[in-house]
Amino acid sequence: MDAASYLGLIANAVLSSAPPAEGTPEAVLAGVNATVPTVADALLGDPAGPLDLAKAVMDHFKGLASPDEGPCVAVSAGYFAAAMKTLGVRIQSLATQDGPSIDMPAVGTSTGKLVSIRTLVAIWFSTPGFPAWSKLPSRCRGAGAPGALLFADLAEGRTIITSNTGWPEGMKPGACLQLWRTKAEYEALRDSGTIPESVFGHSCIFGSYAEDSPAEILVYDQMGLAHSITYPFLGFRFTMGANLSKASLTMAA
Repeated sequence: MDAASYLGLIANAVLSSAPPAEGTPEAVLAGVNATVPTVADALLGDPAGPLDLAKAVMDHFKGLASPDEGPCVAVSAGYFAAAMKTLGVRIQSLATQDGPSIDMPAVGTSTGKLVSIRTLVAIWFSTPGFPAWSKLPSRCRGAGAPGALLFADLAEGRTIITSNTGWPEGMKPGACLQLWRTKAEYEALRDSGTIPESVFGHSCIFGSYAEDSPAEILVYDQMGLAHSITYPFLGFRFTMGANLSKASLTMAA
């Protein structure tokens, strides 16, 4: 299955259920499990928390012999979910039509609610036509994995680092990256919730900066593990990154 077909399945999965009523908190923070939790197994962003999410991601890579296969955005999401599973986090799955399901870690809020998996997937995958797109925080829309982390309160400092001239500064191993060709294309997606067929991006996990070349970084994606890419990789000049925060486990439903 090619990337375009797969992303079409993602859109169908996200759009398959009726959206919550407009104007309600549930439109962007809808629970996906009505059962009462008995175990603290959902992530909660916590700067003083005991869980080092970035370390878990990098430790996960150490156990891989080869990169996962699939569209870049599905692979980055899979890496993140698999790493969170090693920390005892509950994994939720969003079914797609005739394709592989999408795994996302359960993420809780301070009110004990679960962050909607459909919303997380819509942001991570930059899903066109998501019904609640305009109600999502503008900083999250179009930002791919960094935006999803920010929405889930799992971005360190609640910050997305951006650059239009090179790789974002201050990224740490395990950070999530979203690349777009231009800032204008990102802003058009952010404001409209639609992606023309001519627009595409790239999702990957940051490993490290190259010591001898500011234009090079090591990343993890479907093309390789800790392989080098040079700015502007494949013509992607607008870059967005989010470092992973610390976290704790909470009960959420």
